[in-house]
Amino acid sequence: MVKKIVFFLILICLVGVFLCFPQSSSDDCKDPPDTGSDTESKEEPSPDTPDDNYSFNLAGNKRVGISNYSERFPFIGILKNGNVIAMDTLLERIERGCLYVENDFNPEKTLEITKLLVVPSGGFTGFGKSAYLKILLEQFVRNGGTIICFAQQDSDDYSLIPFVEKETLKAYGWRQDQSCYSGSVYFKGMHPVLSSATGELVSGAVDGYFEAWPSTSTVLLNRTKNREAAMLYYPYGNGTVILTSLYTDWGYAHSQATLMELRVVRDLITFAKNPHLPIPMYDLTENVTPSINLNVNVKNNAETPAAKVKLKAYTPDRKRVLYTIEQAVGLAPGEEVEVPIQSSSSLVPRSSSLVPPSSVSSMGSLFMSFSYCKMMKGVV
Repeated sequence: MVKKIVFFLILICLVGVFLCFPQSSSDDCKDPPDTGSDTESKEEPSPDTPDDNYSFNLAGNKRVGISNYSERFPFIGILKNGNVIAMDTLLERIERGCLYVENDFNPEKTLEITKLLVVPSGGFTGFGKSAYLKILLEQFVRNGGTIICFAQQDSDDYSLIPFVEKETLKAYGWRQDQSCYSGSVYFKGMHPVLSSATGELVSGAVDGYFEAWPSTSTVLLNRTKNREAAMLYYPYGNGTVILTSLYTDWGYAHSQATLMELRVVRDLITFAKNPHLPIPMYDLTENVTPSINLNVNVKNNAETPAAKVKLKAYTPDRKRVLYTIEQAVGLAPGEEVEVPIQSSSSLVPRSSSLVPPSSVSSMGSLFMSFSYCKMMKGVV
């Protein structure tokens, strides 16, 4: 009897051990998804990031479709791969509405919604040899679109970037470089994108650089450590390609983005809305209150005539209205008119750029984005 009880107890223990031992399912044994697929959208890069760390704090927070859309500003397309959630968060910070663009997007239909496509850091991870995505990007830019490409993983990822075959583009990703932060980049000449900078050195999260670029390029930022380019842009067809080794999206999502870096990216995105637009710039060390003269194109999109136009001038971050301008006009439905703007301001620091509303722009320390009121009887 005792032997039977002992045997029974041993049997129960063995069953308990078996039940408690972790069992692997068929799902756990499956091969990982193919990172070279042209049809799958991947929202995070492989487990490494620009500053050689990896965090899971954004996991489970992925959103799809339209996020944080603001009716005041046009959509910005974000390629739905890499650090897309971090880029979405960054665009929220600078008050820009956005939508996600799949890697098999239709260039023609996308251009009807937005002319600006942002590739987040790591956005080309897994697609570096995708001839199909390369063709889509080329069509998008050639037909008038603009691409902003942030830091990528390695050189192969940059092979997707459109550029003229006779030219050269040689880039290094974060796997081939060491990230820098304090005083990491500098600039030599002024540009609307840099008009918020208070010194030639800019601290920002940067990893990677560009060693060779098309001859038509304009270099905006250089790496401090090796003097190679960290931000540049060049025309391609009817559009523009903007490249930077900044990873501000990931940096901002992990509390590693500087205020100056955020301002530069803010004005870069604004500039990218219409890179062909001539932008007046003012050196406030020479004239603290420059005379501002702009011609603003106004169109009556309502079904009733308009007798007045109301324009508002905002600061670059769109947090504060500097002043409001009202002028009498006579516009039938669908009619356009050019409204001259003459003003001056002492509300700005060192340097400033002003932009007409067709660019939906904010540039530099002083920002002139002209916001139209709703079309009402007699008012634009």
